[in-house]
Amino acid sequence: MNNNLKTNAFSMIEVVLAIVITVMAVLPMIKAFSQSYSLSSKQIDQENALKIAESAMNKLMVVAFSDLNNNPETNPGISIPFEFQTQNGLNSFSVNMRGSPMCGTGSVSLGKTIYEISVVIRRIFSGPNASPQAINFAYHKHVPDSMPPVFEVASYSCPDDALHINVNVKYSGNQNTFKISSLKTDLRK
Repeated sequence: MNNNLKTNAFSMIEVVLAIVITVMAVLPMIKAFSQSYSLSSKQIDQENALKIAESAMNKLMVVAFSDLNNNPETNPGISIPFEFQTQNGLNSFSVNMRGSPMCGTGSVSLGKTIYEISVVIRRIFSGPNASPQAINFAYHKHVPDSMPPVFEVASYSCPDDALHINVNVKYSGNQNTFKISSLKTDLRK
């Protein structure tokens, strides 16, 4: 036998050491990609919740005031359809509204996330002008060193009925909520 033969192969220790070094380099990259995907998913869910809330509020602002300030004896309820655009296309849902003033709920599913929408409408004023519950707007300006002191420059008492509209969108297992609100008045008076 010839003991002077040279081998051009790796030993088992060298192969194992190369695998361990490769795994140690790849695992942090896998973890970083996983965290990035998780953050991206949360951001997409939040953007969709915002689109749903804005779509609902925009639709509620064009619904007739008399339908939202409902008399349950003459109108027991309505279903309001909503639509919003995402990167996957046009999505739609509806909220069933009833009560006086109206309240309702609905839901829509996008991918793995279920969005639960609730609409609460509260009457904040209904009554004659100069009522204690009237909404009063005033512009105040302080004029220094004036006698007598001047404070109120202009004021207006709003005689119109007013509703406070709240839209809440819950998502990610009710752990996150996106809220948006606005006022709607009956300007026909």
